Amino acid sequence: METSPCPLVTPLVEFQLALLEKTRRRALEIADALTPEQLLTIPKGFHNNILWNLGHLVVSQQVLCYTKSGLAPRAPGYLMPLFGKGSSPAAWAGQIDATEVKSWLLESMTLLRNDFEQHVFKQYEAYETSSGMVLTNIGEALTYVLWHESQHLGVILSLRKLV
Repeated sequence: METSPCPLVTPLVEFQLALLEKTRRRALEIADALTPEQLLTIPKGFHNNILWNLGHLVVSQQVLCYTKSGLAPRAPGYLMPLFGKGSSPAAWAGQIDATEVKSWLLESMTLLRNDFEQHVFKQYEAYETSSGMVLTNIGEALTYVLWHESQHLGVILSLRKLV
């Protein structure tokens, strides 16, 4: 496993964390204005719904920041197969608690900020993303998470118009 030191909470990292929080709050504003049925609707031409996108943000951040740093994810493990890369709401066996998924958007953000401040990210296993970017440290992972979340916020905005 390739290791790299944990960056200090520099002004850049502080900006990245603030931007991540702002992005997640925007996603929550959108979700909170919708009915449970709208959150679960998969429009024609799409593979997932708004709730899946929200859960996917949590799970992806957990994998990219925690798992690849050799740490246990901070969000509940049962979320991983429900919202991980390649998963689909079509495979959900039961009702997903939208309130819990939405609460983990901010809770995981708070935990990430605290863990950066506590310097828990001491190593990082290099990882090639599905977009071909190779992440080699937690700073790159945080930057990639921001890009990834922006992509999914765009999808959420598109889905909102169709539900």
